[in-house]
Amino acid sequence: MKKLYLKSLFNAILSVFICLFFFTVIFIYFTPKKIALCISVTLSLLSGLAIFKHGLEKEKKIFIKNESSKTALKVGTKLCFMKKEAVRNLFYKAFEALNLSPEKKGYNIYLNQSGETCFFIFGFDGLSKTDVVKAFNRLSEKANAVIYCFEAPLPVQEFAKRFKGRIKIQDYLEVYNLLSRANLLVDTSDIDVEFIDQKKAKLSQFLDRKKAVKFLALGGFFMALSLFVPLKLYYLISGSALVIFAVCVMLFVKKQPD
Repeated sequence: MKKLYLKSLFNAILSVFICLFFFTVIFIYFTPKKIALCISVTLSLLSGLAIFKHGLEKEKKIFIKNESSKTALKVGTKLCFMKKEAVRNLFYKAFEALNLSPEKKGYNIYLNQSGETCFFIFGFDGLSKTDVVKAFNRLSEKANAVIYCFEAPLPVQEFAKRFKGRIKIQDYLEVYNLLSRANLLVDTSDIDVEFIDQKKAKLSQFLDRKKAVKFLALGGFFMALSLFVPLKLYYLISGSALVIFAVCVMLFVKKQPD
């Protein structure tokens, strides 16, 4: 949790300096320098405090969500290593604990309460369209299917929608929620997985030191251009923002391996 506070504090301090620069540039054109500086400092500190509180709450939510996703991924991975009968028995106990009136049918389970047949297809290759068709062919005329799996690619999910709502797919996140509600989470101490935060992965692509050089050059160009165009303030603020962003990236972002 200490890292969350430090990250939020760093963002707040950085925001204070950036806001101070912008507010000073704006107010110095309309008010005396001392008054402009007082107003700018006050507004910057208030902005920094608001950003710190908002950022901390956001980081806590992301932290909790990522920790749950890591655990869910481990649970899904564990199920991929388990035998079919062991997986079915685990889900049978979970359905019993949730009062869903389960009934074993081979490696599948029929839920008397909802009238759904549950299929368990766990593998690292993910669910396939063929798996969906096989599950559908095993259904009676009016029955519905729930397929529990490790993950299902988007094309497979879209394919399942063609069956007019009779096929429902539950990946490792839904599996984790189900087992968690039933207090039957499997032991994952022997499972080591690498969780990739998609948002952070996209952000790291944007915060690239090589791209920062381009932002720096573009910012310098905007600032130089402000000397020759009527809208000086607009180009000066835009150029300064790009330069500050580029410098921060080059100073604080680690160099990515080639």
